[in-house]
Amino acid sequence: MQYIQITDELLKRYHSGECSVEQRAAVETWLEDPEADFSFLDDPKQEATIELLLWDRLQKNTVSKEAPIKKFRLKPL
Repeated sequence: MQYIQITDELLKRYHSGECSVEQRAAVETWLEDPEADFSFLDDPKQEATIELLLWDRLQKNTVSKEAPIKKFRLKPL
């Protein structure tokens, strides 16, 4: 088996289900490796932008609803 380099493009194909069985196995092995180098995934220039986009998406998809006030009438026994 040949060595498969983990790249951004490979990870995108992995998450969209478009990679081969060998590529999928390589990515899963890499993800399970406690000493794997994830540093290339973090671009300090884009980190703040990505964080803002994620918070914006969370706010749009989170609906704040107050609990409805239930009114009821007490009837004598």
